[in-house]
Amino acid sequence: MKRAIGYSLLVFWAALAATLHITLGGLSNVLLSPVLTLIDVDSGPTLRALVPDLVTLLLVATIGRLSRRDTLMIATCVFVGRSAFTGSPPAAVLAGTVATAFVADALRTIAELDRPFLRVVSAGLGSLLYAYWLAFVDYALAREAYAAGQLQFGDPSSDALGLPILTAAATAVCALFLWPVFTRLPGQRRLERRAF
Repeated sequence: MKRAIGYSLLVFWAALAATLHITLGGLSNVLLSPVLTLIDVDSGPTLRALVPDLVTLLLVATIGRLSRRDTLMIATCVFVGRSAFTGSPPAAVLAGTVATAFVADALRTIAELDRPFLRVVSAGLGSLLYAYWLAFVDYALAREAYAAGQLQFGDPSSDALGLPILTAAATAVCALFLWPVFTRLPGQRRLERRAF
């Protein structure tokens, strides 16, 4: 029961992080677009790319703290919280989240993720991996829709391929400051396993 409450709280924190990510992305455009129009620059997507991926940061920080046996369950909980606030296909979100979780788990086997340099590397790499995975899925879906002659709502452009790097850099910088907060969220302690 104790672990079920911990996992439920992890779903809640992932959903809250996804909501905060979307809100910050919208606020970045609303607050800074008047300034950018004054200097005659159109960089709406670039501003959204500077918002850190808080859900991936939560995923990597939680995996860095908890037992290796819980990696798949942690990824599943983060997927449930994230999938409620994304327009991407659920299977793609699940695959990206699980892949990011196992990359973070592999990094943890090399060294302790609580060191500042490894926080930056693991959070940035996780964000980069997840963002490029979704860009690949969007590209594949657009190509399939084009080949079938179906209506498509977005076409991933080659100009947007550099934006995940900005998001990964913002996530890496935030990892220095938010990692301790994400590892001490309410419910995290309930998921720790005791050694025999």
